[in-house]
Amino acid sequence: MKIRAIVFFLVVVFAACTSNKSSSNNADATINHLVFLQLKEQMTSADSLFFIEQINRLKNIDTAIEFEASYRKSTGDKRALADFDFIISTKHKDSKSLRLYKTNPVHLEVISLTKKFMAGPPKTFDY
Repeated sequence: MKIRAIVFFLVVVFAACTSNKSSSNNADATINHLVFLQLKEQMTSADSLFFIEQINRLKNIDTAIEFEASYRKSTGDKRALADFDFIISTKHKDSKSLRLYKTNPVHLEVISLTKKFMAGPPKTFDY
């Protein structure tokens, strides 16, 4: 009887783990959107201030449930993505919310106003 209880317990735990894995592949699950930016070296302090002000406007887009943005920190890690200077990270409740974020007029305007500071095209990673 004790062995059956242990087997039952292991089956339940395994089923719960399998269920969580499949839900992470669900199209309606939350989605994180990372944007890596390479900035021009010739930015003045006024340019940097304007750039940050524009990026911070993205916080006001309500389809993003989380928002973070930061310059890259130099930690001496040789594996770091050294080609990129800035990252924007947003979290959305689902892929539809991410699409709405990407097409939001504020988002499109921020892209237009900050494009002149880019040394190359942005790179994204969604998960």
